[in-house]
Amino acid sequence: MVSGQVTEMVKLDDTLVASTDVVSRQVSGDFILLDLESGTYFGINEVGGRLWEILDRQGGTLNQACKVLLEEFEVSAEQLHADVLDLASEMVERGLLLQGERAAP
Repeated sequence: MVSGQVTEMVKLDDTLVASTDVVSRQVSGDFILLDLESGTYFGINEVGGRLWEILDRQGGTLNQACKVLLEEFEVSAEQLHADVLDLASEMVERGLLLQGERAAP
């Protein structure tokens, strides 16, 4: 996270959607995100990439995404929740994920 900035805490019941200014690609098991507005690339691991896919395709709460991730990866619920909250908080802070409902097409 960026030091010196105070951001609203992300919670598991928050609804998050991917920013339309971000494109993603999977490369060798990792995911690369490109913020088209800033031109900045971000790399995330397989679990983070799967979280991105879930939120990018359908949006939803972090709790909903965690239920899917717990079925797909061998990890404790406590560890997954902590890691998802950390990653989602950073992604919201950087503008990659947005809080709120997905806009109608």
